[in-house]
Amino acid sequence: MTQPRFIGSFDLMASEIVINDPALIKQLLKVFRFKINDQFILGNGQNQERLVLISQIKPEQIIVKTLAEIKTLPIAKNQVVLFCAVLKKENFEWVVQKATEVGVTTIQPILTERTVKQNLSLSRLQKIAQEATEQSGRGQAPVIKSILSLKSALETVAVNDTAIIFDAAGKPVFEPWRALQLGQLAPKNQARGQFKIFVGPEGGFSPQELELAQKQGLIVYNLGLFTLRAETAAVVSSYLIVNF
Repeated sequence: MTQPRFIGSFDLMASEIVINDPALIKQLLKVFRFKINDQFILGNGQNQERLVLISQIKPEQIIVKTLAEIKTLPIAKNQVVLFCAVLKKENFEWVVQKATEVGVTTIQPILTERTVKQNLSLSRLQKIAQEATEQSGRGQAPVIKSILSLKSALETVAVNDTAIIFDAAGKPVFEPWRALQLGQLAPKNQARGQFKIFVGPEGGFSPQELELAQKQGLIVYNLGLFTLRAETAAVVSSYLIVNF
């Protein structure tokens, strides 16, 4: 059985760790119903984790002993930055949850010409990303960045980045997939895979935005014959590039 995992600002080098976060204490005692001598995993969100054992339960804190280091943590094959247009609250939250599960490194919300919603709660998105990180077995949560305009986001694409924009106006997805398999879209900096992918809002990118992206050096592809919802496209494209 997989050990439950919890991520927070823990000093994993200490022999004993005091947990005083009320939300985590409630989760441990009320949801998991842990008792003295029960074990679980604590992580610090920096790819470090320890197996711990509950030694004391007090009214407002739980004290655990560190038992062993968890040495093998899964690492995504490719480092992916997802630039996703701001969507409806529940849809963007779903993107954050699922993109975290498939292994994206960074999630960058963007505003486009056809974006309807203009704001997001970054604190809530960070909480969702942390919970998805715990559930999926990742050692480090993705970075959730503040909203940028598409123009500003495109300006972050460096010469040595491999950047792809997914839109219905692009070429079929089997072409980039085949190119990825052949190594034709390998990162130009020759380091571990570094990719930036852009996904638009419900109405897609405008022709002017696609032209601007292409001028910035982005490759434009679509995700197949059928029209995907924006949130579906964000997760499908993330999965393809993270795991090719």
